[in-house]
Amino acid sequence: MKIFINTGGKGTRLYPLTYNIPKPMIPVNGKPVLAHLVDWGKQNKVNEFVFLNGHLHHMIEDYFKNGEELGVKIIHSNEPRPLGSGGPIKYAEKYIDGPFALINGDSVCRVDLEKMTKAHNEAVKTGAIMTIFLHKSNHANDSDILKIDENNRVIKFISKHEDHTDAGNLTNAGLAIIEPRALKYMDKESFTFETYLYPKLLEAGEFIYGYVSNDYIADMGTAERLEKVESYLLSESAKTKAIFLDRDGVINESVEFLCKEKDLKFIQNALDGLKELSKTDYLLIIVTNQPAIARGVCTEEEYKKFEKYYLERLRENGIRIDDVFYCPHHPTEGNGEYKKECDCRKPKPGLLIKANEKYNIDFSKSFMIGDSRSDIKAGAAAGCKTILVQTGNAGQGGDTDLDAKPDYIAKDLIEAIKLILS
Repeated sequence: MKIFINTGGKGTRLYPLTYNIPKPMIPVNGKPVLAHLVDWGKQNKVNEFVFLNGHLHHMIEDYFKNGEELGVKIIHSNEPRPLGSGGPIKYAEKYIDGPFALINGDSVCRVDLEKMTKAHNEAVKTGAIMTIFLHKSNHANDSDILKIDENNRVIKFISKHEDHTDAGNLTNAGLAIIEPRALKYMDKESFTFETYLYPKLLEAGEFIYGYVSNDYIADMGTAERLEKVESYLLSESAKTKAIFLDRDGVINESVEFLCKEKDLKFIQNALDGLKELSKTDYLLIIVTNQPAIARGVCTEEEYKKFEKYYLERLRENGIRIDDVFYCPHHPTEGNGEYKKECDCRKPKPGLLIKANEKYNIDFSKSFMIGDSRSDIKAGAAAGCKTILVQTGNAGQGGDTDLDAKPDYIAKDLIEAIKLILS
């Protein structure tokens, strides 16, 4: 798949910054915002880009050339005159050879494009012509809103200039995946998506899928937004990435209420994999539900003593574990203060959130590895990529009613680690 990037805007709201430079070339944290988008594409395994250039296009061409120095292929399509937000796509249609992503060139994006593409491909099976990335806006009243039905089908486009009563708060963030057959609706040389293409598709009864996500995407089209984007990138650069690991059934053999040294048995190839992980720059964090404490099988002090022994055994095998976060509660079976509906027991993401408070973790670059639905649900809720291993509960543990689909499935921990490192 190729990524088409709309790079032609003048950026008048950023004057005087954009008097002599195209908006996508504004430096953000040391390099043009457009270079950040190329990095994002590469992280999502896309290596072909089409720049839909316009204003001062020679500056973009001079900087990026054909992309070879960045390890990608870049095609420059220079509009002959301003063609709106949609016209440049029609002008560059000779470069369209399959489904493609389209994004605004003034965006900083951390959307998991691989995950969005999977959702798009599923929607295409039921007739979708386009998938639009939507997120909840905190300023919906002055934004363009898209209403969706229970199947995430876009049913109405509401301009920021129209009445927003009962409109909701889902806004178009400037990212879409488009099927080539949408080109037949692009029957004007110059047009915008918002005022022409979206209404035309809806009028024709076409299925536009609304992909709703909290993944970060923001434009820097005004001075205020530029400052926020810069702050975000500075904060992001200070963040670290982590691998969260469930304990029982993933690292060690499953034993009900494991809290005695004599019952501990590690899964051998799990140890081999953890040795490899210990050489990486990932934080390695165990997140584990420990209902044995709530049920009175062991005290919290006895659990902590066993945890110390557990970590010492791992260190003896050349394995680094940076921290452990555990939940001692149970909502129905506990005793005393431990019998409660808490925020830390998986499938809730409380343990991961607590780790983030301590380590400033970038969840979008982190993984949760577990053997139960509860693990996968907790990891997804925090924003991690999730891997279900076929050891231990092999996906059967936890609440069977949980809607928890992992991003990946692996035979065991060592295979999960190979997935991450590849």
